[in-house]
Amino acid sequence: MRAAEKEKTELKPQAFLLVLTLSYVAFLLYATLYPFYPWRWTPGSELFWLTPFSQLSKFDVITNFLGYVPLGLITTLVLSNHFSTTITIVLTTTTAVFLSGALEYAQFFLPSRVSSLTDVFVDSFGAFVGAIAATRFLSTQQSTHPFIGIAGDTLERRRLAHIGVLVLCAWALTQLIPLALSFQPASLRFGVQPLWYTLNHLSELHELTLLIDRLNLIALGLLCISLLKSQRRAIFYFALFATVVLLLKIPVTGRSLSLETIVGLAIALIALPIMTPFVKLHAIIGIPVLAIAFLITSLAAGSASTNSLFTPFNWVPFRGQLNNVLGIIDILAAIWPFTAMAVYILRTRPRNPYFVAATGGAMVLISTAWLEWHQQTLPGRYPDVTDILLALAGWVIPFAVLFVEDNLRPSGSGTTQ
Repeated sequence: MRAAEKEKTELKPQAFLLVLTLSYVAFLLYATLYPFYPWRWTPGSELFWLTPFSQLSKFDVITNFLGYVPLGLITTLVLSNHFSTTITIVLTTTTAVFLSGALEYAQFFLPSRVSSLTDVFVDSFGAFVGAIAATRFLSTQQSTHPFIGIAGDTLERRRLAHIGVLVLCAWALTQLIPLALSFQPASLRFGVQPLWYTLNHLSELHELTLLIDRLNLIALGLLCISLLKSQRRAIFYFALFATVVLLLKIPVTGRSLSLETIVGLAIALIALPIMTPFVKLHAIIGIPVLAIAFLITSLAAGSASTNSLFTPFNWVPFRGQLNNVLGIIDILAAIWPFTAMAVYILRTRPRNPYFVAATGGAMVLISTAWLEWHQQTLPGRYPDVTDILLALAGWVIPFAVLFVEDNLRPSGSGTTQ
């Protein structure tokens, strides 16, 4: 009986990972083949593998690469219990090659989509990078933490620190995408134009943007402090990180630095040392701060160029995010605040984390659904079911990661106190 129970327990994480893998493959099918019609035979499609490489935009390269990294991660975790590291990486990459090749071939029958062999190579490389990252993660499960500054006194805190770093990276990407640097004088002038204009017209300072930036930066700073051993160093590292990210906005094509963001960072750096001693209150402060920032962002009117337009609710997931760089920013901006909230919650070590995940997920689902539905009455906003799904995914991700790690960790390698 005990042996049967043990076997059943060991199957749980594998079943979870398998469902997760199949779900992500379904997502790739949706993202690659949407809108699924009209299907039409294209003469010469049987010669797909003889077509020359096409020149892709930077947006296509980034989205294709990032889209297959998670597939490599998940597939490697599924296969790692059955094969050696080398064979697992080869099988994962080969799976991505065949999947991407099949989807690119299917795109030949959709006039609205563009098929390319280049996509196959970019997708496969993304899966390969994900496989390498997954094997690195598995190899460090019983080793010391590679980052001295990150709180590594317990396995739990190390895992939360990893997720916290990903949250900071996601925020940085929302500031720096499309990641194309240009140091031409015209581009640099564009990068500082809003800052220069507001400095000369202080009455034009956008207080709502200032409030949102200030709240988000305070929450990110508290998250950084709560996950690092040295709180003083945490403030310094966060200040350095945020400053570098904001300064990089100047040479990034299409992005610019605003006075509101600079002032928001300055206020956050003044407030963080005051809040630092109250470690037990970081979650109580951080979660409402993020919630208020998200609420203000969701209820604010759109840009001046579209503030007279009212848009009906979009029920098609990722309809507005698939074909432009702004879509990537929107995806990351919808995920990272809720991932940060989940990390804050897990940092308090709840007795039943999965009950917290379920109840918190229900609250996230209801609140974001109401906000998105209400956006139909706000000019210039785009109410979208995608944002609801992304917010829920952002909340669930940390709990799912901990669940997977707990079940993949070898028996006997308990948390060190």
